[in-house]
Amino acid sequence: MQLTARHEFADTCDRVYAMSIDPAFLAQTCVDLGGTDSTEEVLPDGGGATTRITARVAPPPQMAKLVGASIPIEQTMTWGDASADGSRQARLSVRVVGFPVEMDADARLAPTASGCAVDYEGTITVKIPVLGPVLEQQAAPFILETLDNQQRAGDNWLAAHR
Repeated sequence: MQLTARHEFADTCDRVYAMSIDPAFLAQTCVDLGGTDSTEEVLPDGGGATTRITARVAPPPQMAKLVGASIPIEQTMTWGDASADGSRQARLSVRVVGFPVEMDADARLAPTASGCAVDYEGTITVKIPVLGPVLEQQAAPFILETLDNQQRAGDNWLAAHR
């Protein structure tokens, strides 16, 4: 199932990128989602970096019967070098550990007239015969809410770290 999302920030690409690879910010996004047992790792790579988050989070209510009260997730985001205008490309991967559920997306951080935006475009896949497409539709709002949480956390973080 295809997913798209856009986050707009009233700040520069450099500041939004720095926030995106700050372990304290990554930890805060887990807390905001009600995540527990989270770990955050940032691996610099030239002019970019890879972030890895693992946490246990509550699944969407309609999926709790299938997966339990909490699910282990792994999120990896690999950022490339900045372009001359400050834009960056990234690859985002979210996996539900122990379940055949994953999201893979491309992300682009780019300047806008009022600051910058991150655009996500990807797919969510549930590899379960017959039920996969139904579960993908049920999981999509949860994935989008997770991304929206990052928007809210980012707005709060940028305001608090001026």
